[in-house]
Amino acid sequence: MNTERKSGSGLQGMRALVTGGAGGLGAEITRLLASQGATVMISYCTNCQAAENLRDELTACGSRIYLHGADITCESEVESLVNACRDCMGGLDILVNNAGVPGPQKKIENISSIEWRHVLEVNLTGPFLVLRAAIPELRKSSHGRVINIGSVSGQIGERGLSPYCSAKGGLALLTKTAAMELAGQGITVNLIAPGYIDAGMTRKELSEEIRPLLLKRVPGRRFGTAAEVAAAVAHLAALESSYINGQIIGVNGGVC
Repeated sequence: MNTERKSGSGLQGMRALVTGGAGGLGAEITRLLASQGATVMISYCTNCQAAENLRDELTACGSRIYLHGADITCESEVESLVNACRDCMGGLDILVNNAGVPGPQKKIENISSIEWRHVLEVNLTGPFLVLRAAIPELRKSSHGRVINIGSVSGQIGERGLSPYCSAKGGLALLTKTAAMELAGQGITVNLIAPGYIDAGMTRKELSEEIRPLLLKRVPGRRFGTAAEVAAAVAHLAALESSYINGQIIGVNGGVC
């Protein structure tokens, strides 16, 4: 595939992998990248139907969309996923590490070792495995981009969410380390840290009693949207963002 691009041409000709790309934030990210001309591989773990529905929606609009089921905590399945990117799209230019789980809402003393490991495996080890496997393909690109999806919780902490906060905090430092290691290879690595977004895990996990309390922490007194997070992803993926590297970019309405 011809991957030559000109400034201002959007993402035409680029090849993107979005893990967890069929639901919540992932679906909105996939939609925006595809609308800007990228060919997108949607990685999903369990929700095959949502992935197929999104593929059908976007291909009807003229986008090129591929699907591949993979458990990102399994090394062999991650290798198969990256191989599918090479076989179906001819390579990889953009990796969006979006897949994640919220984990239990419990105090530290009540969290089991199994619960702790599961959240860290999906939210931290998984992105590491996908990044590691994708580096050879990204290195071949003239425009390598890695965009990790973290959380404001990984910066400020949250009561009752210690596994999730720990994993997202670790992902932020993995981002900075990878940015230093890969900068000389033409690959940038950044992290977007959404705040309270009215989509995906936030919409599913937060009760009506908790939502007003969270809104009080947001200076703008509103939740963010998936489209606002997706816009930040598209900005980092653009050719013009090649000098943004190793950054944690908050899309959080001013929460600090």
